[in-house]
Amino acid sequence: MPDRHVAHGRRIPEVAAELGADHLIYQEVEDMKAAIVEGSQVTELEMSCFTGEYVTGTVTPEYLEWVERNQLS
Repeated sequence: MPDRHVAHGRRIPEVAAELGADHLIYQEVEDMKAAIVEGSQVTELEMSCFTGEYVTGTVTPEYLEWVERNQLS
């Protein structure tokens, strides 16, 4: 499960170090989506891990906190 707090309150070099990355660049979600769908027949992507907008409409911050508290790994 992704850690929702890895970048909270940190600068880009700190986040890169936490992830074990040599370099980190933030990309706008719409730009990333455009790069993925360009030249394909795909028109929509499930982007909730980037936007927090879940297709079910039922995922709340409280639910995500519960999942984090109860995850086994």
